[in-house]
Amino acid sequence: RRCRKRRPALSATPLADLGNFTLGQLLLGGLLIVAMLFLVIQVVAFVLGVSLARSITGSVHALSEGTDRVRAGDFSHRIQVQRRDQFGELAESFNTMTASIETLLAERAEKQRLEQELRIARQIQMSLLPQAPAEKNGKRVACIGAGPASLTVARDLAPLGYEVVVFDRDPRAGGMIWSQIPRFRLPMEVIDEETGYIMDLGVEFRANTEVKSMKALLAENWDAIVVGSGAPRGRDLDVPGRKEASTNIHIGLDWLSSVSFGHTTRVGKRVIVLGGGNTAMDCCRTARRLGGESVKVIVRSGFDEMKASPWEKEDAMGEDIPILNMLVPKEVRHEGGKIKGVLFEEVVAKYDDKGRRSLVA
Repeated sequence: RRCRKRRPALSATPLADLGNFTLGQLLLGGLLIVAMLFLVIQVVAFVLGVSLARSITGSVHALSEGTDRVRAGDFSHRIQVQRRDQFGELAESFNTMTASIETLLAERAEKQRLEQELRIARQIQMSLLPQAPAEKNGKRVACIGAGPASLTVARDLAPLGYEVVVFDRDPRAGGMIWSQIPRFRLPMEVIDEETGYIMDLGVEFRANTEVKSMKALLAENWDAIVVGSGAPRGRDLDVPGRKEASTNIHIGLDWLSSVSFGHTTRVGKRVIVLGGGNTAMDCCRTARRLGGESVKVIVRSGFDEMKASPWEKEDAMGEDIPILNMLVPKEVRHEGGKIKGVLFEEVVAKYDDKGRRSLVA
């Protein structure tokens, strides 16, 4: 027979095997284990609490320090954000606020610096301007028109003792520089300040007074009369359909004056400006500001031959206003007085032996 080893039988340990321990001992051991676990938990909680308290104390201290610096007028301080909780959000808000205030203070300081420089420049300017004379010389001069020409005469004669009177049909001095140059190019405040320097020399300005008779003016016993009324007339368009659609066709200078006086406050969505001078540039940029969505400048000459100053052309194109060259208007097409379109002819420039230009289709 083959010998087989007998394996011990497996059986669950009965409770009776724990008979060496009493029930009280078992309970006491369990309680000791629970107490040890509780002690470990308390130690861990204490360590975490100390760390949290230190972190909170540091955040509160940083916020307090930042607040003290703000009270002292120092807005350059920034709190180092190390936490991503309410304290961290508060620190970030503090940093954003102080950065904004610092920027505003810097802008205010720069503005104050510029204002101070402007005051100094004006003082220097006033010291260089001629002064009103202590006595008059007994001579009387009438200036018709309150534009640049008459104001120049008044500025030169008033310091010499002449009694200068300026007449103008408009309510304020300046002539075309206020009635035909747009405000975005020349603010009214600047015009009033400059003309005010001249009036302060003792010049009399009679606004809203139109001179209709030179004979009547000569009879007022003036020693001299200066006609400085200028020539504020633009070129008209002589093509078929111009008169029939005249309601929506305007001469540039007249239209700019209408805008300055407040008679024209808006335009249609589609506008074309004919001409290549500075007046055309003023018209197209003004039309853009009055609501023109599609504004185009159309010129019969080439781009380089345009009379407008180079910077004026750049400013217009910078406002998304295209300039189309070598196009000559031939006809205004209309229906019931309403413009339906404008017919143009494309041309090229030809020059003769003397350099005179002619446009050839």
